Amino acid sequence: MRVCHFSSVHRDADIRIYHKECGSLAARGHEVHLVISASQSYRGANGVYVHALEPLSRLTRMTVGAWRAYRKAKLLDADIYHFHDPELLPYGYALALAGKLVVYDVHEDVPADIQSKEWIPKMLRNTVASVYKAVETFICKRLSAIVAATPHIAKRYAGLGVEVRTVNNYPLTQEFRTVSGRLRSHQLCYVGGIDEIRGVQQMVNAASKAGVPLVIAGRFPNAASLHSAKQLPGWSNIDYKGEVARDEVGGILSESSIGLVLFHPLPNHVNAQPNKLFEYMSAGLPVVASDFPLWRDIIYRVGCGICVDPLSPDAIASAVSELLQDPLRLQDMGESGRKAIEQIYNWEVEQNTLLNLYDSLDSRRRA
Repeated sequence: MRVCHFSSVHRDADIRIYHKECGSLAARGHEVHLVISASQSYRGANGVYVHALEPLSRLTRMTVGAWRAYRKAKLLDADIYHFHDPELLPYGYALALAGKLVVYDVHEDVPADIQSKEWIPKMLRNTVASVYKAVETFICKRLSAIVAATPHIAKRYAGLGVEVRTVNNYPLTQEFRTVSGRLRSHQLCYVGGIDEIRGVQQMVNAASKAGVPLVIAGRFPNAASLHSAKQLPGWSNIDYKGEVARDEVGGILSESSIGLVLFHPLPNHVNAQPNKLFEYMSAGLPVVASDFPLWRDIIYRVGCGICVDPLSPDAIASAVSELLQDPLRLQDMGESGRKAIEQIYNWEVEQNTLLNLYDSLDSRRRA
């Protein structure tokens, strides 16, 4: 089939969209196109055709950017359209009305996420969330399928009369295999999107208290946020790499002793399954993570880290010091995390749910 994924929010290096979902579909033999923000259009090494969109600011992205993504996707005349952003819901509906098979890939619990959006006034957040849920429900009932990034997200769509599949965002088994088992230095790391609610202030302060260097790789939402982080007293202890390529991520993980994932206890975080947690495990890297019930269940069942209060630099620093003083425990945790990835939390197993959904949609198309 000719398949078109499109997004006005994400970039062409996105792991879930480009490397995992589009890559798996191309490997199955589908002709896969991806309309997404990129510096230029190209055909990737995995066979995916990338159609570049110009990067835009948030406001213009949600309006002009969404329209451009839809327009470019529509011109491809695909058999299946698969979109990834809430702002594209009206265009997914338009494609469904035109008789196309349309899949909505839900990465986050959007109504919960609205409650922590600083750019929406607090007094309006409940109203915005309610309006969004009503519009989303109306449109989703008329789509071909929903793909949810976590079981928690999938529950929101039960009873709508639309097919729902959970495709967890687990890592590619081979990507960080060579990293596991490497001799590591006493160094902490954090890789991913960076902002206040993902714990940047607490991580910086905790690393300083523990007297351990912290490497941070990723993108701040804006220059003001980066400037604010650089004013923190412990910033001199930070090696900030900026946004890095995937091979550089592997290098950072291989040189580190502990991976940090310390999201604040917000509605959209407590039931999330952050990709970085599983990537740390894939690299054989013990974790210090937020003490949320779901995360605690995974981490302690696997035996790959310690959960702490993410708002307490003292608790984070104490956990870091405790682990670094016990190299054998660190090694055991790293090996346990890697084993869990190989046996349970990997994309090679998870991709089958996506591929089976596409087989089902192809049968529907041919009927």
